[in-house]
Amino acid sequence: MRICVRDLSGTGSKHDPLSVNYVVIGGFPIVHGRIKLLRIPNWSDSSCQTVVFPPYRFYPNKKVQVQITLNHMNLDDSVTVHHAITSWTERINTQNFTVCAMQSGRNGDNFNPFATVDWMAYQGAPPEGTTGTIKMTKWWSGTNCANVTFPKDKFKDSPVVLVTSNHHRSGKEHDTALIWTEDITENSFKACLRELQNFDGKHQDIYVNWLAFANLHKPLFTEHGSVNFPNTNPPTDEDNNAYCEFVHFTRSYNATPSVQISANHSTTASGNLAPVHNGISTWIENMNESGFRVCVKELYVTRYDPLSVGYAVLKDICDPGWSYFDGFCYFTSDTCANWTTAVKKCRQENSVLADVNNNEENVYIQHRHNGEKSWLGLNDRTTEGDFTWVDHGHGNFTAWTKNQPNNFKEEDCVHALGVEHNYEWNDVHCSECHQFTCRKDLDECQNDLNYCHKLATCTNERGSYTCKCKAGYIGDGFGCYHIYAGLGYSAILANDGGYLRTLSNWLSPVVQSQSSYWKRCWRASVDGWASTTFHSLCDSKGPTVTIIRVGKYIFGGYTGTSWTSSCKYQYTSSAFLFSLVNKPGWGPVKLTQQGNYAYHRKYSIYGCHDCGPAFGGGHDIYIASYASSNKYSYSNLGHTYSPPSGHSYTSSFIQSFLAGSYNFQPDEVEVFYEST
Repeated sequence: MRICVRDLSGTGSKHDPLSVNYVVIGGFPIVHGRIKLLRIPNWSDSSCQTVVFPPYRFYPNKKVQVQITLNHMNLDDSVTVHHAITSWTERINTQNFTVCAMQSGRNGDNFNPFATVDWMAYQGAPPEGTTGTIKMTKWWSGTNCANVTFPKDKFKDSPVVLVTSNHHRSGKEHDTALIWTEDITENSFKACLRELQNFDGKHQDIYVNWLAFANLHKPLFTEHGSVNFPNTNPPTDEDNNAYCEFVHFTRSYNATPSVQISANHSTTASGNLAPVHNGISTWIENMNESGFRVCVKELYVTRYDPLSVGYAVLKDICDPGWSYFDGFCYFTSDTCANWTTAVKKCRQENSVLADVNNNEENVYIQHRHNGEKSWLGLNDRTTEGDFTWVDHGHGNFTAWTKNQPNNFKEEDCVHALGVEHNYEWNDVHCSECHQFTCRKDLDECQNDLNYCHKLATCTNERGSYTCKCKAGYIGDGFGCYHIYAGLGYSAILANDGGYLRTLSNWLSPVVQSQSSYWKRCWRASVDGWASTTFHSLCDSKGPTVTIIRVGKYIFGGYTGTSWTSSCKYQYTSSAFLFSLVNKPGWGPVKLTQQGNYAYHRKYSIYGCHDCGPAFGGGHDIYIASYASSNKYSYSNLGHTYSPPSGHSYTSSFIQSFLAGSYNFQPDEVEVFYEST
C-alpha cells in the first residue's frame, strides 16, 4: 500500500518528517431479515416500508449494499401463482433502508399482506465472492443493460450472480423496472432493467447492487445453487402464465431460512432473444423448512427462452441479539458497567469480555460502540505491568495510545478510546462505567457450518476450524479421497499396497481436485491390444496415468493433457514417468521432464492412431500396436525425461532400466483417467 500527501501551501518549502495514521477496514459485516409489506396498494401504486438494521452491525463510514427477494410465504397458499411483482430499494444507509414493490399489469385483486421480502445487507465482499455497484445510464423506454467485468482470475467457472436495483430518487414510481442478468461467464455479466410500464418517462439515478460467488462463505450461507427453466412448452393459465419449480433444500432447517434469487438469461444461446426484447420477472411463491417454489415470467413477448434462477440460502447462526463476524458471535451492551461487572455478564452468556487478535477486529469492535469508549478484556490486575486477556492469557496484538499504559493511580483495566482516537487503547480505573462487547466462538463443526469434506473430521478452533481426512483417505480435509483413489482396481498393482501408496503420493500434487477418482479406460489384455482400441476408449479423457508390466518390471507415466490420434506431440508441465520395479538395488523412482535434449522437453507425450501410449521425444516410452505379439515397443529413457541419477543417456543401463531391455513385449498395459 502507498500513502501520498500533498503540500497545499504552494511555497515548495522543505517539510519535517511526518507520520500518517491509517486503519484497514475489512471483513464482511452482514445482516439479513424478513419484512411484510402490509400496505395494500392500488394497481398503479407501490407498497414501501422502511427496514431498520439491528444496532452495531455496520461500519459507519462504509457503503452498505442490499439484496432483496420477494415471496408470498405468509399467504399460506401452495397452489396459487400470483401476478408478477417487481421490487427495488431506496435510501440505503448504515442504519436502515426502504424496500418497495409494485405489481405488474392492471389487476386490482391484491392480497394481504401484499408481499413478504427477504433482505440481506452487507459491507464488503465474502472471501469466495465479489460485490459491486453499477450506475445505469438514463433511458426513456424499453430495456437498458450494463456490462460488469469481474476481477481477473476471480472465478474459474460461471458464478451465481444476485442483483437488486437501488433508486437514488425516492418515490419515482415510473422508475419501477424488472431486473435480471444476461450472459454470465467466469469473466463478466450484464445487468438488465426493463421499465414496468411502456413509455413511462425518463429513468435515471438507478443503480444495481450485485453479488457474485462460486462458493459462498460458510457459515453465513448454508447452500446455493441454480434452477434451470427449459421453457420448452408455453406456460399454462393454471400457473398464471408463469413457469414454476419447487427447489428442495439440501439440508434440514428448524425454521424457514432466508432465500435470495436472481434470474439469468443467455443471449448467446442459439435462438434466444436479445435482452431488448425481454422483460423477465422472478419471485418465490410459497416456502417452508424443506424448500421453496420459485417462479419466472416473461411480461413482454410471447417467446419463452430457457433461463436459470440462481439462489443463496441464509440462516441465523448466532443467538438472538448477537451478530457474526470472522468466526465469532458478538453482543454489545446498551448500558455501561464497571469492568468486573462486564466480565461477569459476558461469562453468564458463555462468552468473554472482548479480546482482540488483530487490527481488523479492533476496528470492528470499536465501531459497534459508535465511537464511544468501551471495555476490553485486557488488564494487569494480577501482576502490575503484565497485561493479559481476562480469559485467554497473553496476546500478540495491542493498540496503545501514546505514553500508555502508564498505571496512573493504579489503572489496571483497559478500554478502547473510540474511532476519533485512532482506535487506540488506554489503561483506566476498573471502577469506571463503560459499555462493553462480549465475544463467543462459533462452533463451525456443528450444524454443517464448515467446508470439511464428508470423509473428513472437523475440529473446532478459536475463531476457526480444521479439517482432517479420516483414516484410509488422503487430502487437505476440504477434499478427501481414498488413499488409492481408484488405482486399487489396477490388475498390475492391486496386490501391492506399497506401490499403490507410492504412485498415489506422486499423483496427489497434480490431480485437478482432491476428490478426484481414477477410472480405467483401457486394459489391453481385456479390451484388446490394438492401438485404435486404446484411442477409442481413452482419447479426450483429460489427465491419465499409464501402468505397464513387463515380467517383474512395472513402470509408466502420467500426462495432464488428453490423448489424441492426430500424430502430434503435446506438452504439459505436470507430466512425469515412474518406475516402481526396476533394476536390482533400485527402488521406486519418479522421472521429471529434465532429459538430455532440452529442446525435446516440450514433447511430453505423442498421440497417434498407429501406436499406444507414447511418452517423450525419443520416445522415452513407446507402446506399439498389438504390443503383446511383437517387440516393437521400446524405452529410450533420458531423451525428454530425466534418467536415474548417476547414469547417462544412451547407456545400456538406462535403455534397460524401465523394462529390462531396450525393446520389450509387455504382459499388460492399463490406462486410468481422472474423474472429478
